[in-house]
Amino acid sequence: MAGWWDVVAVRILDVADVAKTGRGALMAERKAKSSRVQKVAMAQGMLIVDMVPMTMWGRNVRAIISGETWKELRSAFRSVPWMRDYQNLISLPDGHDDWTTVCKICSVQDSKLELHEVWEYDDHNRIQRLIDLIAICQDCHLAIHLGRANQLGLYDKAIAHLAKVNKWSNKKIENHVAKANERWFQRSQHNYTLDVSWLKKYVPGSKLHLEWLDTPKFWIDD
Repeated sequence: MAGWWDVVAVRILDVADVAKTGRGALMAERKAKSSRVQKVAMAQGMLIVDMVPMTMWGRNVRAIISGETWKELRSAFRSVPWMRDYQNLISLPDGHDDWTTVCKICSVQDSKLELHEVWEYDDHNRIQRLIDLIAICQDCHLAIHLGRANQLGLYDKAIAHLAKVNKWSNKKIENHVAKANERWFQRSQHNYTLDVSWLKKYVPGSKLHLEWLDTPKFWIDD
């Protein structure tokens, strides 16, 4: 059976493809495919470090919707075990009526999970594209956002969780983190355009406020 690394392996274009698309387009295709690793890997129960570029900190789903809509998304995607009226949502994901709150990566049961935004990066066109929302535990969330874990003094804990979930050796972890750091550093040199069109399957466009990205906004989530 093929592993997740086989599923997401980047296809190598032949000489004719390179001649038609050019080196820039070739690299863009490779990066676009490799940026889907996180979603595919998580579907296979793997934990992947995928840090948001420094230039995009604070520019996310939570920044463009109200606190009420965010709570409804958390409930709909099962990061909290209570139901709402979903007045701000136009559609609900599969399994929204299942009251069980289980981390979608490590399968731990927790009454209060965190809602993780899964992003795909188009490094050629500088687009950060939302492709999923999943409920995960705090430990998995820290491992994904390893830089944040380091800021909080929880780096060793995050690394230990990464090793436990993936059953990786120290060498495997070292190589994985080094590559994640390199991707983060390269992407942090550029500004990206936020693409949250995927979210329109669940939230009406009138509830998405991209203009809020340039206006400081504060609200308290429970």
